[in-house]
Amino acid sequence: MVALYLLRLVCLLWLCATCALRSAAELQFDIFLGYDSVVREASWFPIAVEVLNDGPSFNGVVEISTGSIGADQVRQLPIELPTNTRKRLTVPIFAA
Repeated sequence: MVALYLLRLVCLLWLCATCALRSAAELQFDIFLGYDSVVREASWFPIAVEVLNDGPSFNGVVEISTGSIGADQVRQLPIELPTNTRKRLTVPIFAA
C-alpha cells in the first residue's frame, strides 16, 4: 500500500518536473535603433533585431513599419528559428 502511494508521488513529481521544463521555453526579442540609440533626422539608420528561441523551432516574419496611416516604409523579413538559436537581423531605414 505504501509502495503504491510512493509510486504515485514519484509519478506526480516527474510530471511536474516535465511540465516545468516545457514551460521554461521562451522567446526573447530585442530591438536596437540607430547607432548607440542615436537616430539623426533625414539620414539612414539601422534597426537591429535580435531573437533568441529556447522553445521548439518555427518560421515567422519580422515586420517593421512606421505605424502611421501613410505607412510607406514596411519591411518584412522572413526568419527561421530552430531550437536553441539566436539570430540577429539588421535593416536599414531612412528617417524622414
